Amino acid sequence: MEFLEQEKNYPVTRDASATPSQAKGNLFAHDNSFLIAVSVYFVAMVLFIVLRVVGGFGAFRLLDESVGEAASDVIVTVVIQIVILLLVPLVLVKIFSKSSVKQTLAGIGLNRPHRRVIGWAFLLGVLLWFLNIFVANLSHMVLLLIGFRVSGGDSAYVGPVGLLVAIVMIGVLPGFCEEGANRGVLMNGLISRLGVWRAVLLSSLIFGLMHLNIYQTFYATILGVFMALAVLATRSLWTGIIIHFCNNAIGVIMGFAQKENWVIYQLFTKFLGLFDQFGVLLLFLFIAGVYMLIVGIIHRFARENYKANEREYFAAFLKKNPQYISEKLSAGQAVSLEDMSRTVDEHTRRLGKFKAIRFYLEGQRVPQRLGAGEKTLLFGIIFLTSVVTGMTLVWGLL
Repeated sequence: MEFLEQEKNYPVTRDASATPSQAKGNLFAHDNSFLIAVSVYFVAMVLFIVLRVVGGFGAFRLLDESVGEAASDVIVTVVIQIVILLLVPLVLVKIFSKSSVKQTLAGIGLNRPHRRVIGWAFLLGVLLWFLNIFVANLSHMVLLLIGFRVSGGDSAYVGPVGLLVAIVMIGVLPGFCEEGANRGVLMNGLISRLGVWRAVLLSSLIFGLMHLNIYQTFYATILGVFMALAVLATRSLWTGIIIHFCNNAIGVIMGFAQKENWVIYQLFTKFLGLFDQFGVLLLFLFIAGVYMLIVGIIHRFARENYKANEREYFAAFLKKNPQYISEKLSAGQAVSLEDMSRTVDEHTRRLGKFKAIRFYLEGQRVPQRLGAGEKTLLFGIIFLTSVVTGMTLVWGLL
């Protein structure tokens, strides 16, 4: 039997924040981690949706009149981001898992990243911002074609101080809090039962729906996939936090630059003008280049992750596949790490980089059957966020 016949069972660690040797001390190494994750995320989403719905019916008008629109926005944002999306999930996870604060933070991948990872994360943030613009414009074009009307007013933040406040409210807080809830709590919990790839796709879809706005859903989902893969490849939630921050903060800065006609916006406009001048082909070549750079960086870290833990992966593979050992020995061949490493290298060279990333990260864990309660909570999250998001679509079409 060839080693690659066991491709779906390759022993890659399921844990985004710890090596196999660290897994025992990790919050999400426990069997009940899936139930904990979907339960606390469900609670957070219910609170979030209730707050958004009552706000949509004008519940915060008195607050706007009392402290001003900008201050009111700061208060509501702090409640949503810090209280609902960060503290509520983390506190509930700590209580349900009976873990210490340190274990809880380690469980969501909030470990100290290598300085090299931080630099690459900022580069990924910039590259994904460009990719996000392209995807967002495509999705917005489709919405406009079906008659969707975008509603929204001017930003409540004005001036240099307003810019700094906006970067904190729209860049720093969502980057930290939303990543903690989505890539930290939810995705890590889903991995424990669904495996890496399904967890990446489901958590990214929920991340897109979590925005409760059809205008953001599609591009947020795509961005979520790349952030999830980057977090898993680098084994640190800080990667997702930095990427998320960059994407939002650059958008804020460019919005201010457009309004104030700053030089940076003029240069960006000239840059975009090149695509009008040379045609759509140049745009697609540029986006293709950005995509290849993003995938290349994530692939590099995913491969390094795999190679750094190759011995543990091989041991886990042999433990779960004793027939591989017997067949090798029957054929008079040695069972060696070098054999596996060489076979894996040959196989991944035949794959595209994106498929190779999935190969390196997917791993030994086989998706498990979910219980009725687990399914109810998971689909409850998707149902609630889908209903509210669907309402925003209907509202925009009316």
